[in-house]
Amino acid sequence: MDHASLFFTDIVLTTNKIIFLDEFLNVVNEISAPSNGSHQCDRVFSHKTQDIFFVVCQAEEESPYVAAFKPVDNTTSYEQFGVYNYFSIDETITKVELIGNTLLVQ
Repeated sequence: MDHASLFFTDIVLTTNKIIFLDEFLNVVNEISAPSNGSHQCDRVFSHKTQDIFFVVCQAEEESPYVAAFKPVDNTTSYEQFGVYNYFSIDETITKVELIGNTLLVQ
């Protein structure tokens, strides 16, 4: 489970869902977390200046990947865009942060 903020929306990543909460913590939408069959999605982070967010999915002894999401028609609905971007590391990612155009991974 992980959490990120995107303007006035909170994003909560659970085992298999991405839940969107408003400023009053009401659920305004939910979508399925990405899945390729072997990875578990366990990190979420947002872009500070754009209305997009990213989910990191990991599996033991396999390279983690990132999936990107964007809004659909300026609503609280989001859809995945682009392709999975795999990291060329075989380590567990514990923290991800996007600063400007730089992705920091720990």
